[in-house]
Formats: sequence, structure tokens, C-alpha cells
Amino acid sequence: YKVSGKADATYATRLAMFSAANPELCRPFSATPMVPSTDGIVGTQHQMPAVAARQDGESMAERNRWIAARQNLLAPCLVPTAMSATAIARTVDAAMADSDDDTASATDESSGPTIVRKKGRAGSAIGSAVHATLEFVDFDEPGDLDALVQRQCELHAIADYVDTVGALVRSALNSDAVALARTNTAFRELYVGAPLGDVMVEGDVDLLVQTPAGLVIIDYKTDSASSPAEIDAKLAAYELQGAAYAVALEESTGLDVVDCRFVFCKASGAIERSVVDLADAKRRVRDTVAAGLQPAPGSRSGEAVSIDTMMQPSLFND
Repeated sequence: YKVSGKADATYATRLAMFSAANPELCRPFSATPMVPSTDGIVGTQHQMPAVAARQDGESMAERNRWIAARQNLLAPCLVPTAMSATAIARTVDAAMADSDDDTASATDESSGPTIVRKKGRAGSAIGSAVHATLEFVDFDEPGDLDALVQRQCELHAIADYVDTVGALVRSALNSDAVALARTNTAFRELYVGAPLGDVMVEGDVDLLVQTPAGLVIIDYKTDSASSPAEIDAKLAAYELQGAAYAVALEESTGLDVVDCRFVFCKASGAIERSVVDLADAKRRVRDTVAAGLQPAPGSRSGEAVSIDTMMQPSLFND
């Protein structure tokens, strides 16, 4: 390296010029070559400075202390203050996995065509198109269903699967769950966010129905399970997820969630299943949250959620 008089020549030049101008902030480094001594110990041409070695050891110890202090400082910030219902469910039961792969064929046969899994709320192009169509179709007069299906398939780049998406949507429209929505106040693709302890649980509910008995959560599934037995086997993976939504809704609205129903959309007809013991599933979610989901500092953990269980005229009061 050659010292240059141009400040913008290289970064090394800038450092050299800065060092020359600020000697109190810098110290020279001696590149004295290391040579073996007569007793075989490697040292400098003169003598290895014990003071420098001690300083190096102290510097490493100081660095390790700094790293440990930094990790302790950042540790609370690594705990999420907001979690999805699925994440809450996995916290309750680590073995729980949302196995909804949202792949399906028009004939419900495993040998049929499938769509490459894509990131997103519904999990796949077919699942996304089905969910989007059910969000906008008129439950009472679905006269524009074919046009909606065509549009959503084009948006999700699966124009060749119009028949598949249409069959799955029609199975949902013919389900008892959607029939319940037709005769009661219903909310589609409803965002849910509520504090559970010091953690915010949030997500979107496919369909929420407000009945005289209480709220009913409806979740559309378009996964590969085709028989009632396969669906029953998968139900356990979904129950805690539904319970997390139920707890969040009860906290945010003050209304009771009396049912969490999964509608498995199949071309041959929807298969519906409810959480077997919703009260117990909700209890497990609440107990787990109370036992230790610690948020990062700064969350408003002291704010209580106001729930008036005596006033339930409407989900959203004016």
C-alpha cells in the first residue's frame, strides 16, 4: 500500500489520513516477524511482550462479556408479541401440524392433477381460488358463480382448473354450514385480533356466523383428504387452531363461540366436522397462554380486555 494524497483514492487512504490527523484515536501495529528462539519457542526478534498477550486475553474476555450482555438484552425482543392461530396451536401441542396442503383434483382421486404448492393464506392456487370465490359469491343468488370462478382461476394462473375450483365451491355452497350463514348474520374473511395474556393472536376467519346461541366459526378446507376416515384423522391437527380463533373471538367480542366447524370441500360433496370438545380445546389454549407466552418489553400487558357477557345484541355494536 502506498500512501496517497487523494482522500477519495481508496478506503485505506481515508483510514490512513484519518489516523494521521487523529493519533489519539489510533495506535500503530508492529508487524515484527516471528522467529524461533534457541529453545524452540516462537517469539519476536526481541521478546514476546507479555503485556500485549495479557491485553489480548482481556480483550477477548471483554468481547465475550459484551456478546453475552447483548444476547440477554435482545432475548426478550425475540419473543413474538403477535402470533397466528396456528402458531398458538403449535405452542399448545408441539406435535400439532396444519396438514392442510390444499391440493385437490376434480374427481377427488389421488391420481388426478395437482397444483404446485404456493405460499399464501390458503396454501395453494386451487385453495386460494376456492377461498376467494367463496368470499365474493352471493350465497342466496349465486348466479354469477361461473364468472367468479373463471376470474379467480385467471388471477391465480390456473385457468385449466376452472371445473375443479367450480366443483369445490359448489360443494361448500351446498353444505349445512353455508346454509346456516344464509339464515343468520354472517361475516366473511373476517380479521380477528385479540390479546391473549400479553400476546396478540391474529388471523382471518373464512366465515363467521352469529346465531342466537352464539358464534359459529366456519373454516373451508381443500386438502387432499378424500374419505371420512382420512378427514377424521386430520381433524385433530385443526382443532386447536380453531380453538385459538374461538378464544380470540370471545376475548374481542364478549360473545360465546359455540361451534367451530370445518368444511372439507370435495367434488363429490362437502364433508363437515366440528371440534369434538370445543370447551376443552379453548381451555388448553387459555392455560398455555397463561403459563408462559412472554412478549417483548413495551407491550401493553397491563391493559385488560373489557368483556360484557350480559350484552350480546350484535357482534359489532354501534
